[in-house]
Amino acid sequence: MKSGWHANPELVKKLSERQPDVIYEEERVPHYTLPDPLVCLDGTRVDSPDIWIRKRRPEILELFRTHVYGRAPLDKPKNLSFKVFDEDDNALGGKAVRKQVLIRFTEDEEPSMDLLIYLPKHSIPAPVFLMLNFGGNHTV
Repeated sequence: MKSGWHANPELVKKLSERQPDVIYEEERVPHYTLPDPLVCLDGTRVDSPDIWIRKRRPEILELFRTHVYGRAPLDKPKNLSFKVFDEDDNALGGKAVRKQVLIRFTEDEEPSMDLLIYLPKHSIPAPVFLMLNFGGNHTV
């Protein structure tokens, strides 16, 4: 076994039983080559914005849905709830408000996720950067 980080064997076993077609152990991942992002699945070369928008971008999004992130439900969960559990009005040297929000998808404790938000204190509209993170907000 190589040194370094390894997934919790009990968690790997539990997840593997639920989704046997998913590989949770790095050493079991077969050799692969990432596809060229500018070549469509049918071999068409992306040489214009139209081909990118109409054809290749949707293909890549579908690959991410299938192999990485999964699909979001089409309908809002019936018992979706949000609870701010931490707030700092002087984040980033007083330039922002930091909020941490617990999001629950059912009435149960799990599944849930935490959302970390930094809001600028000025009233000018600001862009949002949303990142999925499975290591916890403290790792961002």
